[in-house]
Amino acid sequence: MIPSDDVSPRPEETPEYARLLELKRTRGRELMRRHGANALGIGWKRTHGERTDQLALLFYVDDKRSPKAERVPQFVRFIPEGAEEAVEVPTDVIESPSAEFE
Repeated sequence: MIPSDDVSPRPEETPEYARLLELKRTRGRELMRRHGANALGIGWKRTHGERTDQLALLFYVDDKRSPKAERVPQFVRFIPEGAEEAVEVPTDVIESPSAEFE
């Protein structure tokens, strides 16, 4: 866990950010559909309400316990462009209603 007074780099200043951005760009729509997410984001993973030092792919869902969608795994595996092996990208699920535009 990160103490609240700790000064940490912004997510986009970390090497993991580019990998997460590529995953979101290349497989985002498929992951959203499969897991019933209304949005995807990139940010610090939270455990028991506390921010960790781990950058994650954030799945925003209406209801974490919805039986309509496949459960979001703790990690998503994918092969980044130019890499020979798959990497595991951590995930986090955030309960948040879909946006309503007026």
